[in-house]
Amino acid sequence: MSIRAHRVRVRSRALFEYALTGALIVAVPSVASAQSSDAGAADASAPATPRPSPTLRLDDGFTWFTLESHEDSRDGTRIDMGYSVSATLRVFGTAPRESAFLLVFKQGNRELGRQRCTAYAPGFERDLSFSNLFVENCGDRDVKLRATGQVTVEIRWVDGATDAESVLATRTIEVVRTAHHWGGIPVNPLPDTYHVSTHGRLLDSILSWTSFTPNDSYANAYFDNGLTGTLMFITFAFNARDQLFGRVSGDASMRCQVNGQPFTVENPRPANLAHARSTSQRRQFRPNPRVAGGTSIEESQYRYETVQLPFTSDQMRTNPGQYTCDLRAEGRTVRRWAWTVGANGVPVQHAEQQAGLYLGPRAVLLDTTVPTDSRLDERTNPAEVRAGGFYGRPWATEAMRTLAAATPTFSTPSFVYEPDPLVPAARRAISQNMGASAGSAGGANAAGGAATGNTAGRRAGRRRR
Repeated sequence: MSIRAHRVRVRSRALFEYALTGALIVAVPSVASAQSSDAGAADASAPATPRPSPTLRLDDGFTWFTLESHEDSRDGTRIDMGYSVSATLRVFGTAPRESAFLLVFKQGNRELGRQRCTAYAPGFERDLSFSNLFVENCGDRDVKLRATGQVTVEIRWVDGATDAESVLATRTIEVVRTAHHWGGIPVNPLPDTYHVSTHGRLLDSILSWTSFTPNDSYANAYFDNGLTGTLMFITFAFNARDQLFGRVSGDASMRCQVNGQPFTVENPRPANLAHARSTSQRRQFRPNPRVAGGTSIEESQYRYETVQLPFTSDQMRTNPGQYTCDLRAEGRTVRRWAWTVGANGVPVQHAEQQAGLYLGPRAVLLDTTVPTDSRLDERTNPAEVRAGGFYGRPWATEAMRTLAAATPTFSTPSFVYEPDPLVPAARRAISQNMGASAGSAGGANAAGGAATGNTAGRRAGRRRR
């Protein structure tokens, strides 16, 4: 299905949901107007933080942050210009036209910048080309930050009728900086890149399902593949490169139990692992030992994926009880999820939701277990998981704190920051070796270029790598 066709379909579902429930779903469009401040200076004249909103609720499950790294070129040298933040946000409630999100970025007491994004909602006389349920890229490239480590994002709501501000939530993103280098003679440093670590979202698994109300076409609230009919999906987080995910997804299956007994149905649905959202960390670093002057490439991908349950919401409705489902691949369990279905056939809200975590309609947080021998996870950061989920929201229940404490460690959380992969002497040695190699092959120009810095010679040397 094309993106345009999907958006049209989801928009009609959103309008139907609005008519059915009277709830107004407000979402963010693409890049909108913003207000910026100097990233290196505190705003001493900034007003006090507004009060929390009494009527609007931020959908914690829908929230997603990514970074875009920026660079410039001066006198032939590429320079790191920091990063900008892009956010995907949604609130539930009622609001007048021209209302907006205002993101205020802080580190400690220092304000780093702010950006404003006008909100779109069903019934507004506005361009609704962006779906009300699936909207990304609330950002402003002119608001560039340089802070690393924990950056606080204060998510405010600006009333379109009065310009009054209220606080929807305060979240924390972990900004990681990565050194990046390019092969050649000598190896050339490139501007650093930045990304948001989502290790803390490892336990943010969400079950979504359709309503039991006849003719209800409410779409999956969190992902591009909308729920149709009575299908059910779980969305979950992990860190794995494309190669590993492709291998696991091709062999994925689900095994479920109800009250400790196998739960089998006729014509079970396939697992159908599908992409939802992701953010990547990629670097070239250190000369490749097999190629003089070359570099190695390392990747790390934070993924949020969907997996389809083998049974439908109708089949779940007639089988209340304690559910556990294992996602399996290559003969092993890579995730285990647990939840409760009440006597009315509807999943019971997780204790974290009862303690303040807010998700969209027909969505519940699941208890998530990551096996110590998981074949799916390449990197984890147990400390981030223990600190909380959904971008720094502390766990409010003992059950989630216990699950977080059991998070296994896989590799290192991120790449080691190595801003200078080669000392100057090593650079000179590689250049000389490449020149000598090219010269012995009859490439006198390449040899001279490698030794003296001649551009044509360096290009000839690269062609012989």
